[in-house]
Amino acid sequence: MADRWWVNDDADGDWNNPNNWAATEGGAGGAGVPTAADNAYFSDTSSPDDCTLSANGACFNFHCRSAETGGTDNYTGTISVGANDLDVHGLFKPRSATINLGSQDINFHGNVNVTYAGTINPETSTLVFDTNGQECVWHSTVATANNIKVSADLVLPVHGPHVYGTATIDVGKAVSGPGSITVHAGGTLVLNGIMATPLTLHDDACATLGLTGDMSGCTVRFAAYTQNIVVPARADYYRVEIWNYYTATYTAVLGTAGGQTITISDWLHIEADGNNAIIVDAATHNPDVNVGGNLDYTGTGAGSEDIHFGNGKWTVGGTIDLRGGTCTAGNSEIVMDGAGESLYGNSLTLYDLTHEANCTIQEDVTLHKWKCITPSTVITHIDGITVAFYDFEFDGQASGTKIVLQRSASSDHYYYDCTGPGQTDISYVNVSWCDASAGTAMDASNGTNNDGGNNVNWKFLSASAVPLIRLSRPWLGPARMVG
Repeated sequence: MADRWWVNDDADGDWNNPNNWAATEGGAGGAGVPTAADNAYFSDTSSPDDCTLSANGACFNFHCRSAETGGTDNYTGTISVGANDLDVHGLFKPRSATINLGSQDINFHGNVNVTYAGTINPETSTLVFDTNGQECVWHSTVATANNIKVSADLVLPVHGPHVYGTATIDVGKAVSGPGSITVHAGGTLVLNGIMATPLTLHDDACATLGLTGDMSGCTVRFAAYTQNIVVPARADYYRVEIWNYYTATYTAVLGTAGGQTITISDWLHIEADGNNAIIVDAATHNPDVNVGGNLDYTGTGAGSEDIHFGNGKWTVGGTIDLRGGTCTAGNSEIVMDGAGESLYGNSLTLYDLTHEANCTIQEDVTLHKWKCITPSTVITHIDGITVAFYDFEFDGQASGTKIVLQRSASSDHYYYDCTGPGQTDISYVNVSWCDASAGTAMDASNGTNNDGGNNVNWKFLSASAVPLIRLSRPWLGPARMVG
């Protein structure tokens, strides 16, 4: 491996002229054009002149300063690739230079480190990563990208590229973090491989996420910057954030057609971090939505979050937290199937709510139908809250597996407000400290339920209503001693 220093002795600024390269910093030209085995160095001491490729170029390490270690003499000129390929087989570190990447492929076979105060102009180039285990740091304050193509496993240890063209991940190839990839408005994501690093999709780029590839290790942010967005239906989302920070209220439509299912193995966050709202629209296509973790309004700005639940089924394994936002219930069914989770209803109205595991009701909420038929479920209510509903179906299935309705502390009742007709779909329930006086009486008098005490406007089977058990055997007279 040899070193080649840019000296521009012929003053024509041509990378491909052998007279423009020296063997030492500031030395005599004529050492020859760098090959794939040679280091290409640029420094103002050696020559501050601009450099342009007139044909394809190659090097091993690419450094725009006096040396990788030691020295502070950065190169401040401009390197233009033009309509040529550039192959960098070692480390690419442009530092303070201005790099015009041209219109062809920039092939990186080693690590990439773009973090300093230079400028990278992507033009219409494609950045190609084709060596397994490569690391790429591509800081967006000094560099953006047109197209990228990942043809080998790529690691983003800090900052990843902001793509304005097409980001392609080839079949079987993985991009891993913690750095991220951002595809901006007008860009396209072609995911055939594995996205295991955070991903942000802006505006119309959101809709380019298809059904191929693997998203199971990726946290994806669907970001509405200047327009409404689409969240495509997939079965392998890991974590999803739907986000608005900008100058208007925008809507994120879930799915692209009827009959679809969106599955998220962990959380779904709805986040308005600016002054305007983000609306999640499940009412247009009515997909079923499966969320393994929390469904949470997490925005910190003045804007609010809003879900239009539509008519589909939402299954949530974690806490549902609607504080700080609103919702439109539609005719949806929400199933909470994660043990020990909570519902923060924010005094909003949901349609059908079904419990399949223990849950704490933290705030007031209004429901159309409230249902639990899972044995041994415990529903805990924060003292003083009110649950209003039209229909109520609770059935613990057997005397040994009663559903428990209880308060959270020892200071007050919780309240039910039944707005429908008398409720009789109550079996194998053990209830205490429930004041249902605001609405229709809760009829638990079928003989399977237990009055745990301090209930108001509940009907239980009274002791006097229990039938007398009569012996059918005849009287045999007094017992006699035998001896």
